[in-house]
Amino acid sequence: MKTLLLLLLLPMISSGFAADTVPYFYLTPADAAKILGRNALLTLKTEKQGRDAVKYRCAFTAIESDPVSGETGNVFYNYEQYDSEAAAQKTYTGILDDNRRNGNIQLLNNTGDEGFFQSDAKNFQLIMVRKRDKIIRMKVNGVSSTTSLSALKETVNRIAATL
Repeated sequence: MKTLLLLLLLPMISSGFAADTVPYFYLTPADAAKILGRNALLTLKTEKQGRDAVKYRCAFTAIESDPVSGETGNVFYNYEQYDSEAAAQKTYTGILDDNRRNGNIQLLNNTGDEGFFQSDAKNFQLIMVRKRDKIIRMKVNGVSSTTSLSALKETVNRIAATL
């Protein structure tokens, strides 16, 4: 049933790109499947020019629920290119400071200029990285028995290395 609903909603998803275009800084369907541990369907793809940044977003949803946890995982990906490095750093620092109030922050070394990982150990996993004037965020909601934290980290590292 969830698969049918996703297939019905797919034509209504907005996009600034041609259907067959996947920019180098985007999360791919293969990446999403590896992270979620199950095949996934693209459920969001947008491009938007903001006041001080161009913002690209995409999301994938697992086609089937995890039989162990019952979770239907999602992986969300944001790429933001700011007008300046200072604007990117201000945004990154603001989000980091807000998230520190919720605890469980682990600063990452050797990933972009600065980055962090955050998880509540059962519902979500988030990695945010800033490199020069760019920020990437990748978040898994609905962590399940098949979710791969190592695939999440590998994907973020690979994308960050291209920035």
